[in-house]
Amino acid sequence: MSIANHFGNGQTKVNGVIERFNRSLYEEWLDMYQDELIEPDQANQRIAEYLYFYHNDRIHESLGDQTPASILGKEIKSPKGG
Repeated sequence: MSIANHFGNGQTKVNGVIERFNRSLYEEWLDMYQDELIEPDQANQRIAEYLYFYHNDRIHESLGDQTPASILGKEIKSPKGG
């Protein structure tokens, strides 16, 4: 599966952050769920679950081994409604 990147606005720092997120998405998520992504509703649910994990639970080395939620002081809502 190939997902095109469309971030050609010349903002190197922003592009680097987006590219790193894309890499994490590919390595941590896409390989695990690619067989389940045939149905758009299920694909959207899986992506929402990964974004929840990425923001609230996944530690980031660039943030001093903290989560974005802990840095911002705000969690995003669970896609499972909990």
